[in-house]
Amino acid sequence: MFCDLLDNISPKIYQLHPLFKSAFKWISNNLETLPPIGRSTLSEGIIAIVDAYNTMAQEEKDFENHRKFIDIQVLTKGVEYIYWTKMNVLDNFICTAEYSVEQDIEFYRSRDEETDFSRILLKPGMFVIFWPGDWHKPCITPFSSVKRENRNIFSNKIHKFVMKVPVDLKF
Repeated sequence: MFCDLLDNISPKIYQLHPLFKSAFKWISNNLETLPPIGRSTLSEGIIAIVDAYNTMAQEEKDFENHRKFIDIQVLTKGVEYIYWTKMNVLDNFICTAEYSVEQDIEFYRSRDEETDFSRILLKPGMFVIFWPGDWHKPCITPFSSVKRENRNIFSNKIHKFVMKVPVDLKF
């Protein structure tokens, strides 16, 4: 997992993966005039997803993992927490959806609140990169201390780019 500000992008980040330069160029070219919500396949197997949704309580989401793609997530509007863990101790997790090859995703729920994870507050102008094995739980409201019956008052609509970068360059 890697998190930083878009303003800090330098040629060093491109050394992490040969397709990162193309992915970050697409992000840079689309920040001013946000494209419509949807999914596009770009050159070299990169997938650009433009999404908008309301954040939700952390207990309503499961950790997800991808095996064939690296996620680059960029928030363009709103704020959200993303929980992250390496899931070193599988005994602490329950599988809620087996791996789907077609969708490149699997879901697990932590058994208890004591599960070891980090929480990232993603804001506009920031990005986070998740490699396979970086289990993450996006879409979490920053208003978790608000009573459940009042959360709709504090709903947080976000707008986000998710770049899916193939791990395997033969993809």
